[in-house]
Amino acid sequence: MHSKLGDRMVQITFHSASQYRSAPQEYGIYAWYYLPNFNDADADELIEKIQKAENKKKIEIAKAWLVENYYKKYWLFLDSGREPEQELTVKENWMNITPSIRITAKAARYPNIGDDLPKLMCDDENFLRQYLENLGSSNSLPFLSPIYIGMAKKGESHIQKRLGTHLKELSQAEKLPKKTLEERFKPGSSTGKFANRAAIAGIDSTQLWFATFPVRDTEHDNMPDKLENLFNRLTTPSLGSN
Repeated sequence: MHSKLGDRMVQITFHSASQYRSAPQEYGIYAWYYLPNFNDADADELIEKIQKAENKKKIEIAKAWLVENYYKKYWLFLDSGREPEQELTVKENWMNITPSIRITAKAARYPNIGDDLPKLMCDDENFLRQYLENLGSSNSLPFLSPIYIGMAKKGESHIQKRLGTHLKELSQAEKLPKKTLEERFKPGSSTGKFANRAAIAGIDSTQLWFATFPVRDTEHDNMPDKLENLFNRLTTPSLGSN
């Protein structure tokens, strides 16, 4: 991908996960992106579901598709309805034997999706097919937020090795049944590695693309760590942990 910045050309290169061996054997930072590839069969399946549904259910089907294929990838446990009770304890600190006040409440995360896009998906088959095609186009990558930003420290690893480790761990996590994943990783609990979060989100390696930012050998050893830390806070990747 190229973009013009003043009188300079800036090149941003994205690679599919299967090309991870082409990544630099250098230290620096990298980012994973989610990009599914929808085909005619996917469009046919969605169109059939919409056509068979009652009129009042059609928009809900389109919304459910958007949640399952996009929103849930960018917000784990979205619309799960399984949020545990959150407990808040309020206690006076001047004496440790005074009664405590406990407040509990159930919370769940739900996506904010208007009706305009789902209605167009239901009413215009041609638009729906073109929409899915464009969502799966590599041209959309520069417009997507990274789902994970990681780093490779000098003397410890390199970018190519880190990417390969992620893919190996994801392959192992994908073998776990969905029910096992749901039981092992509850909303609000620690999910551990990126691979676990990707498996929970239902993302497989064929839907992953990456971009890299190698750091020059002459730069400070802490450069990858500090770049990764700031970029994570600026972009808040959905499957990040920093």
